[in-house]
Amino acid sequence: MENNNEIFEKLYIAHQEKFGHKSEKKYFSPSRINIIGEHIDYNGGKVMPCAIDIGTYGVVSCREDGVYGMQSLNMDRTGQYQSHQLDFAKSKNWMNYPLGMIRCFKEKGYTVPGFNMTIYGNIPSGAGLSSSASVEMLVGKIINDMLGEPFTMEEIALMGQWVENQHIGLMTGIMDQFAIAKGKKDHAMILNTSNLEHKYVSLELGEYTLLIMNTNKPRSLQESKYNERRSQCEKALEVLKKSIQIEHLCEMTVAQWQEVQHLVSDEVLNRRVKHCVTEQARVEAASEAMEKGDLEELGKLLIQSHESLKEDYEVTGVHLDSLVKAAVAQAGVIGARMTGAGFGGCAIALVAKANIREAMDAIKIEYLKDTGLEAEFFMVGTSDGPREE
Repeated sequence: MENNNEIFEKLYIAHQEKFGHKSEKKYFSPSRINIIGEHIDYNGGKVMPCAIDIGTYGVVSCREDGVYGMQSLNMDRTGQYQSHQLDFAKSKNWMNYPLGMIRCFKEKGYTVPGFNMTIYGNIPSGAGLSSSASVEMLVGKIINDMLGEPFTMEEIALMGQWVENQHIGLMTGIMDQFAIAKGKKDHAMILNTSNLEHKYVSLELGEYTLLIMNTNKPRSLQESKYNERRSQCEKALEVLKKSIQIEHLCEMTVAQWQEVQHLVSDEVLNRRVKHCVTEQARVEAASEAMEKGDLEELGKLLIQSHESLKEDYEVTGVHLDSLVKAAVAQAGVIGARMTGAGFGGCAIALVAKANIREAMDAIKIEYLKDTGLEAEFFMVGTSDGPREE
């Protein structure tokens, strides 16, 4: 993998070739993994993400004509847009995300000066590591700096969620943007998505490491059943609200849910709520396990989380199930589960460093046998949030 200096050098050259002048500033925005707490960030749950040291790199230069010039070294499509051309359009492809952030600042009453931007991401596309939120937080940081930092990074995170929900039309929760915006090296975050209260827990893994396993199965959340899952949870919540006082599904403990589960007679909706409530309990247990340094317990919780996402929430699929099954069968692997929205994308495994190479080789063989696809592996570190380099 290229180092940061090599990536920025490549960006400098491409920026000058495209826009005819040198870039003035350089930025980095991490991506994220979610250790546990999946599909509950839009149900008022607590989640446990961490920012990681692969992400989106950008170089920027100002321009005087109010135009926004955009180039990505990952994509063929480039563009130049004026302030009245910010609305979503499929033809704008990846540029919908930075344009959405500009639009959000504009709707808050700010005039965003024109600029040229060249970006490059070393996040696997469509892998579920939140490349879109990484781009949003990169652009949010750049614009906020240009304007003299009128917003906190928490507010920038909420602006990124607005882009996903209102500009793109994908009803995601706040976790991705918040985990990136407030990333802290060597730590995971416990984030209460109902009120944005958060704390950091030390991510000391000792002789173990987190391994990211990419299915390499192409996917698009807009075309997936992501919005359908959110709608199902909202329907179940409305049913429950008729009988109990509740604002979010994840307010319920497992014991409380068992007392009222008969109220949700639809079997599919019932299983969706069951996942949300039990996943919330697993996040609490995982937080306690990490504070005690009990990695064996954390590993068990990862496996339980995957089973729930497979059986009750139905967002895993053949590819993720194959990766996780192959991983947990290997020596030195004490836990694994899908991470992100599912429907393809990535899984994570908690692996003893001494066994990492053998585990990757064996998982690769089993996954290829099951799916005909080559799995991709990443060993990553944690990262601070978006920043000027």
